[in-house]
Amino acid sequence: MTIDYYLLVQRALQQEDQDQAQALADEQSFFRLFLAPGMGHCSGGPGPNAFGQLGGTPVPVDAQHDVLQALVRWVKTGEPPSQVVATKYVNDNPANGALMTGPLCPFPKLPEYVGSGDPTDAANFACVDDGVHHNPTPAPEYLKD
Repeated sequence: MTIDYYLLVQRALQQEDQDQAQALADEQSFFRLFLAPGMGHCSGGPGPNAFGQLGGTPVPVDAQHDVLQALVRWVKTGEPPSQVVATKYVNDNPANGALMTGPLCPFPKLPEYVGSGDPTDAANFACVDDGVHHNPTPAPEYLKD
C-alpha cells in the first residue's frame, strides 16, 4: 500500500502535458520512498536492516547511514538523500560487528550489484531505475470492485 500511495501522489502532481519522469522529479523534490529489501516488518530480517530507525544507532552516525540525519540534512540544506546505507549486524547486534551493508535507494530505483567487488559491501552496488514505475498487483483483499 505504501508504493500505491507514493504512485498516487505522483499521479496527482502530474500535469496533463507532463511526462512520468518529470512528475517523478517533481515528487522527489519533497517526497522520497526508500525500500529496505531483505528487512522484516519494522526490523530484523536477513538483509541490511539498521539505518537509524527504532532508536538504533548506526556506525557511523551521519546522513549517509542514518535516515533521520539524512532527513535533517535535506531540510536544512535542501540536499535530498540519493541513498542511505543500511547495515546488517551479526545477530542484529551492533556490538558483534557488521555482517554486510547495502544501499537503500529512492523508489523506483533499486540496488543492483555492479558485478565486481565484495557483494556484502554497499560500495559495490548502484541504485538503478529499471524503467518499471508500477506497483505489482496488490493482494486480493486490497482490491476494490
